[in-house]
Amino acid sequence: MDEKRKRSAIMKPVLLVVAILFVLTAGLAVAGLMSGKQSQEVIGEVVEEEYQSGFVIDEPGTYDSEDTAVIKEIDQVAGTITLMNIETGKYYTLTYDGTSMVKDKYGNLMAMSQAAGGDIVDVTFLKNKKSLTSMQLSNSAWSFEHVEKYNFNTLSKGAEVGSAVYSLQNNPVVISEGRQATLEDIVQGDVVSIRGLGNSVYSVIVESGHGYLRLSNDEYLKGGWIEVGQAVIQEITEDMMLVVPEGSYNVHITAGGIDVTKPVTIQRNQEVTLDVSDIKPEEPKAGRIIFTIKPSNAKIFIDGEEVDISKPVELEYGLHQLVAEAEGYETVTQFIKVGEAMANVNITMDEVVVPTPTQKPEETTTTVSANEVSSDYKVYIDSPSDVEVYLDNIYVGVSPVSFKKEEGTHTITLRKNGYVTKSYTVQVDDAKKDVTYSFSALVKEANSASTATNNSSSNSNSSSSGSSSSNSNSSSSGSSSSNSNSSSSGSSSSNSNSSSSGSSSSNSNSSSSGSSSSNSNSCSSGSSSSNSNNNSSGSSSSNSNSSSSGSSSSNNSSSSNNSSSGTVSGNNSSSDKTQVSGGGIIGTQEEIKGGGIVSDGK
Repeated sequence: MDEKRKRSAIMKPVLLVVAILFVLTAGLAVAGLMSGKQSQEVIGEVVEEEYQSGFVIDEPGTYDSEDTAVIKEIDQVAGTITLMNIETGKYYTLTYDGTSMVKDKYGNLMAMSQAAGGDIVDVTFLKNKKSLTSMQLSNSAWSFEHVEKYNFNTLSKGAEVGSAVYSLQNNPVVISEGRQATLEDIVQGDVVSIRGLGNSVYSVIVESGHGYLRLSNDEYLKGGWIEVGQAVIQEITEDMMLVVPEGSYNVHITAGGIDVTKPVTIQRNQEVTLDVSDIKPEEPKAGRIIFTIKPSNAKIFIDGEEVDISKPVELEYGLHQLVAEAEGYETVTQFIKVGEAMANVNITMDEVVVPTPTQKPEETTTTVSANEVSSDYKVYIDSPSDVEVYLDNIYVGVSPVSFKKEEGTHTITLRKNGYVTKSYTVQVDDAKKDVTYSFSALVKEANSASTATNNSSSNSNSSSSGSSSSNSNSSSSGSSSSNSNSSSSGSSSSNSNSSSSGSSSSNSNSSSSGSSSSNSNSCSSGSSSSNSNNNSSGSSSSNSNSSSSGSSSSNNSSSSNNSSSGTVSGNNSSSDKTQVSGGGIIGTQEEIKGGGIVSDGK
């Protein structure tokens, strides 16, 4: 704050005090209790004391400090706001009330509820009282909204946003689902908003996160390929778990004699299991691919095996990985999709640019393969213990566990039944030494059965001649629920149980010709409820119990099985596909630096 403004802030209350004292002393002088000389001396002493102490009387609009900061958190109930100083990275908390002025970047008044974590603001406040005087969204701050292509490097303190490069000052404020997070929590495919000042990034807000996809009953699909929309494309391996941006997708699975599509919806931090037991392999079909490549001496590898391209190459329908190599040329990696009897693929390789002695070699970023780091060195995951560990969607074992060190950015996923699955993005350096990572303990799920689709508990149905019977159970930690239905000729019977910790519920239905019977129980901690219906020809009855902590009430419900599908996600694409002649599809797999985070793992 410049001296003039500080002087003005002090002068206003001083003048007010002087005026009040002048009136009082003048009254005393008139009454004969104080001489005029004494009254002037009193006023002079007060003015001198005000200037020497720098004391500022707390009036609306007065302040003694100002700052440019990032909002970490606003607690509207407590009336507090926590800020991070952009220069020091230190946090401090101020109180606010109705006298605190809050404005948007254009200077218009706004409510405190309109501000949010991650906003960059200019604030004035009374330091000793930790009281906010005014706050305005900084009109000097810039913002990139819903960014998909970015890269954060906490080791080099750098950030790439599209084609622009910024610096990471201190530790940026990271907000995910309204809570503070870290850059490590962001993985490739997350959509973020980024805010900063000048050439520096000061906050990151995760707008769209990620969930997880697993396959069950997929033994005969090993070695095939799975495509989750345009977000993920990967070879199917044993016990793999895919990190997928939240949204709805068509999952395309190809393997020997198999080419199917299934819908799936991924929710943030939730795990979905896709049952593929209904997929039956057919007689494999094959197409013939004619390759035209420049230079002509290039070697072609399909799914890791070299092929002779002097004649048409026969490949099974589905997705295949192609790699073209030639001395003096950039290696080409593509995915080709065979879907017709005949197709042509044309490839033109780019020559490697060799700088002349007078040229300064350009700095380039390349993907380092595993064999560029000695296999003698390993990455160790030592905590939390007894959790499943996945490296770039591939299962590696139960912690503590180690795997071969490979330089580059990787996604490490930790999973354990009954806990929320968690992913971290880390960067492994090329140093010739082992690396050890220790992560925070996994958080227990609020409801242990909430993260998987197709949850089941025990049901027992017996039906005959035209009858139908259905049971639906949902149970959580420590609970049990059971259904038993017996129905005959033309009857239907339905049971639905929902129970939670420590509770039990049971239904029993017995119905005969033309009758229907329905029971629904919902129980919570320590409670129990039961229904029993006996019906005869043409009759119907319904029982419903809902009880909690010893109480009971009546409700009706029916059972059904649900599968989810259908929203749209805007996520990074790791592959592009273009149509080629003969119905074949050729796609280029690009390495997109979306969400890559660098961490030293300490």
